Amino acid sequence: MKIQHLRNGVILISVGLVFLFNNLGYVDWEVWETIISWWPVYLIALGIEIVFRNSLLKPIALISPLTFAFFILGPAWWQWEGKQHDRFVQESQWSQPISAQTNLLQANLEFKLGKLKVSSADDKAINCHFEYEGLEPYKDFTEQNGVAKLTLADPGKKHIGIRFDEAGMSHSNWRVKDRNWEVAFDTSTLLELELCSQVAKNDLDFSQLKIKKLDLTFQISKANIKLGDKVDTVIMNLEENVSKVYLAVPKEAVIMLEKKVGLGSISCSNVNLVKAGQSEGYKSGHPVIFLTYQGGLCKLDVRGY
Repeated sequence: MKIQHLRNGVILISVGLVFLFNNLGYVDWEVWETIISWWPVYLIALGIEIVFRNSLLKPIALISPLTFAFFILGPAWWQWEGKQHDRFVQESQWSQPISAQTNLLQANLEFKLGKLKVSSADDKAINCHFEYEGLEPYKDFTEQNGVAKLTLADPGKKHIGIRFDEAGMSHSNWRVKDRNWEVAFDTSTLLELELCSQVAKNDLDFSQLKIKKLDLTFQISKANIKLGDKVDTVIMNLEENVSKVYLAVPKEAVIMLEKKVGLGSISCSNVNLVKAGQSEGYKSGHPVIFLTYQGGLCKLDVRGY
């Protein structure tokens, strides 16, 4: 059988199955936006087929029909599976007041999958909204001698894979629905935050918070981080692995950068960046961000606003 005949048959069968799923209501019609968005992959598959189908390496040309089957049926399959898990998603609210005597909050967040949003709260409290399957997020809060300690952890199991949605394909979990967490911190209490985000999209708005120290670890994640000028000095340790981070800082701030060995790249615009060990460019009277950065196969984009 010729490869091109096999490929055409696979395309017809795959397209027919997706249309069948649409008509039966198992898959939304919007799935075609995802399927069509992968047109460059189809061109690459056709190119591989043309190059190898008449050569001694003809079996390599089988990549073409396999690619079409995967990128046509894949989005439909994962969308259907996501709908099944929607039935098991639970939501909960949690609020923890902070006493007036507390002047420092040390928070530890462990988030695995989904979307994490960190923002500010109007009252002197920690306000949270959780989505989860199975086990409810672990919460622990204590106060002693003016220091509060908070732990929030996602106990769900992690299965890294590939997810298809309206934005295309992303690294995610094909058996557990994405979780959405929203955590709002008090704006009047100094905050030291340690965050580990594994396979997630993070929206971290610290512009209204009194940030003292940040220890951030991202694994196969994307993060938008915004710092403000509520304090004079911020110590920030950032570690990325196969991630992309956008860091927005006040344009008058000074960033004292120490870059450790790694495969991560840094781009800067409209910021006052000073490498560790150098003093030129430093302006007293402006917020100072001590940034220690280490990354592997990732990118850090720093911008002033």
